[in-house]
Amino acid sequence: MWLGIGKRKSPDDVKDMMKNFKKHWVENNYGVWAVINRDTNELIGHCGFNILEDTKETELLYYKLNLDKSLL
Repeated sequence: MWLGIGKRKSPDDVKDMMKNFKKHWVENNYGVWAVINRDTNELIGHCGFNILEDTKETELLYYKLNLDKSLL
């Protein structure tokens, strides 16, 4: 699974990222959403809002996943 810019993430890295997404929702009442293809019900990316730790500004983020299905 690819998350971020061109760097393959391990399953543990992905789990940590998902924990951080959930924590952000709990603390801020907004965050990142999964993007699902309605026709195939396949996860195709994520998008949403994130608070930058160093500046406390809110960023809009989005990413289209490039899934290596042989790893699933």
